[in-house]
Amino acid sequence: MSTLGARSLPGQTSQTLPAFPAFYDAHKDVVVVSDAYPKAAAWTFHANYAPSLSAVQPASQPAWYIVRGPAATGQLVVLGSEPGESDYSPLWQTVVVRWQPGVTPQLLTSDNMILDLAKKGQLTATKTAFVVNSTVTVVKGTPVSSAAVPASMLGAGSLPAQASQTLPAFPAFYDAHQDVVVVGDAYPKAAAGTFHANYAPSLSAVQPASQPAWYIVRGPAATGQLVVLGSEPGESDYSPLWQTVIVRWHPGVTPQLLTSDNQILGLAKKGELTATKTAVIVNATIVPKT
Repeated sequence: MSTLGARSLPGQTSQTLPAFPAFYDAHKDVVVVSDAYPKAAAWTFHANYAPSLSAVQPASQPAWYIVRGPAATGQLVVLGSEPGESDYSPLWQTVVVRWQPGVTPQLLTSDNMILDLAKKGQLTATKTAFVVNSTVTVVKGTPVSSAAVPASMLGAGSLPAQASQTLPAFPAFYDAHQDVVVVGDAYPKAAAGTFHANYAPSLSAVQPASQPAWYIVRGPAATGQLVVLGSEPGESDYSPLWQTVIVRWHPGVTPQLLTSDNQILGLAKKGELTATKTAVIVNATIVPKT
């Protein structure tokens, strides 16, 4: 993210987050779970509770499949998409898979395999209202047949024990203090290029106005200016998805350090700067404070 160092996007740092492997079409990716809706899902996945994800229709996003009950040795979460696919998104509709009584579980490594076995009556695949923000951080492409899953990575059902993944991160202001954010995905494609993020076509189903805003200063800016967030975990409108608002100071106005959305909106009302909403949606989770 070093190319984003201009103005309110600082140079890259890094942050280590919990991660785990998942299957996609018979190879393994690595995913980082960060946010979820509703609250029960956030609790289940040890993630930030993100109330504004309530605006996302689960059926508009790709599915991931979690096996409950008896499972084959080495079973992981199964993804229904990955970066590069036409329906990829970091938001997943959670589908719970259970083997039918009397059926010997086999290793499930693709969504097509699961859906085919469901048609044959060997298992059930039940859609839920859980929406989980779990960005794909590594597309490994390792064939299942050539790499065993370490025992230390396996937990109950298809959710393995957590490993970790170090990702690019940067500081951001929220109400005059600093949070740390990790950018994973964006829509449209131009935004993904700008933020060096996964292109997530299925985020097109999310209305930008339904999500909190983050503010990026372009042009002249005060020394030390960072992105300004309009929410954070614990707030009633928090979401890892941000509507991008571009801030520019009016000619002749001396830039000051902007550290809150209320400050920005107040100065916009006074005519000292402009705050222009865009259609860009960026998935940038806030790292929990330690």
